[in-house]
Amino acid sequence: MLILDEIQACPRAITSLKYFCENQPDLHVIAASSLLGVAIGKENISFPVGKVNRITMFPMSFDEFVCADGGENLIEALKKMDPDWEIPDLYAVPLIRYLKLYYVIGGMPEVVRQWAETHRMEAVIEKQDEILQDYADDFRKHAPIAELPKIRMIWESIPSQLAKDNHKFIFSHVKSGCRAKELENAVRWLVDAGLIYPLYLVERPEIPLSGEADYTSYKVYMADCGLLCRRTNVHFRTILDGDEQFIHFKGALTENYVLTQLKALGLNAWYWTSSANAEIDFLIDHGGKITPIEVKSADNTKAKSLKLFCERYRPERAMKTSLKNVGMNLAGSTQVWSLPLYALFNLEKYLNNGESE
Repeated sequence: MLILDEIQACPRAITSLKYFCENQPDLHVIAASSLLGVAIGKENISFPVGKVNRITMFPMSFDEFVCADGGENLIEALKKMDPDWEIPDLYAVPLIRYLKLYYVIGGMPEVVRQWAETHRMEAVIEKQDEILQDYADDFRKHAPIAELPKIRMIWESIPSQLAKDNHKFIFSHVKSGCRAKELENAVRWLVDAGLIYPLYLVERPEIPLSGEADYTSYKVYMADCGLLCRRTNVHFRTILDGDEQFIHFKGALTENYVLTQLKALGLNAWYWTSSANAEIDFLIDHGGKITPIEVKSADNTKAKSLKLFCERYRPERAMKTSLKNVGMNLAGSTQVWSLPLYALFNLEKYLNNGESE
């Protein structure tokens, strides 16, 4: 076995993967890269199409985090439950606690390891600060010199952008007077680096959603909610114990969490708005059917926008995710499922519920 780490640092090594595949097929070759998306975007990189099996890695998902901290029995219990069952407090209470921890710690493997081994928030924060500093160093090392100041400005602006009422990414909030044309390459660099996720607007929810997306209007979320918390300097006790003043940003943090879990499930997502000031946090295309997902940070599940969407477009299923327990009701012909935030790893079970194998 041959392992090539940080392969993006050597363009010729990327090209050589083709020859390993063709001329030495008995050799197992593993190439790892933290910035492959950025490297491939360069003109001098020739990627061996069809010769490499690519696996995209994400921060650890919530269920992986729980298992890493010794909570496998909780995850396995939920996986075995019938979709129609309410989740007993025996499982719900510790999973809600784990959810709050995940908001703070996130899924970066080394950060999770620090928590699992020490259960000290100080060790978690120290490792998160190291990672954030490493990201800043990567900007200097790998980003185009002309784009570097813009990349830094966009990176620094993300927490404040998410704190806005509708979380829409506004270029003039990065720097006064800036327009999309000036900053879009810097945004793309951060996306290609896997540090941020853009969520594009869809005004007409029709299949394919990618064909209906407005790629000039989007929100930007961080790839890890723990790093987002650290970037905002929210004290971990504020999230773990609750604070009446921590309400507005809590919604943005919860949306960021949901998007990272959708990504971990391999689901692409968009968001929807209407002229009636209605907004659906996420739209997904699962099995050729559009499913709206409404996100609430607590157990209040009143969702006027979701009701409007269901009345107008009549999807077969809709999801509300919050701290409320599992349940289902009908909105016209639409099955509206309530799924706890800590059970999102089971989302596909609910999307497939009632369908023939």
